Amino acid sequence: MRNDLLESNYQSLRKAYDENRMLYHDFKNHMLAVNQFIREKRNEEASEYINTYIHCILNINQRVESGCKIIDIIVNCKIAEALEKQIDFKYEIDYIGEIGIENIDMCALLANLLDNAIEACEKIENEKRWISLKIKKKNDMLFILIENSIKEGGKETRNFFQTRKEDKVFHGLGMKSIDNVIQKYDGHKEYKIQKDKFQTYISIPLD
Repeated sequence: MRNDLLESNYQSLRKAYDENRMLYHDFKNHMLAVNQFIREKRNEEASEYINTYIHCILNINQRVESGCKIIDIIVNCKIAEALEKQIDFKYEIDYIGEIGIENIDMCALLANLLDNAIEACEKIENEKRWISLKIKKKNDMLFILIENSIKEGGKETRNFFQTRKEDKVFHGLGMKSIDNVIQKYDGHKEYKIQKDKFQTYISIPLD
């Protein structure tokens, strides 16, 4: 069942990524259409067309180009999801290139980590919602650092890993998937919980 869930998640992310590429590929045609509206003095239609295009860009805008397609797919899709939920998403990602981690495993690791961060942000006020993602590659090691805002308060902090979702079984599978990938590639994981911030640090050897 785990592989079916991961494959479904990967295919959904891949679809959004392909839609994004198609949108950019068609940019010239979009501009030709807008230009024709303006030439015909159909300004309201031109404005509506532009606004529709901008909305699409904000939803599936490709921002990350790490050289590793699966990382690009996941991060770009999660950035769009975070923006829709009014979460400030900052990132610092090196050129990674192709790595020896299977796509389905990277999807399980990175998508679940970001899903957890987004879920934590949804529990707090909009103006305090933020996620910071750093991915580095150095000396045949992959380093991932995710930080996100969390709801302040002792009880919330102590119970950080307890989901409020009705599908607690699937939430537990997400956490288990993260641990399985780290173990599979002899990686290392650390968590750090502060007053209003949660940090996840992961290192994985690539050789």
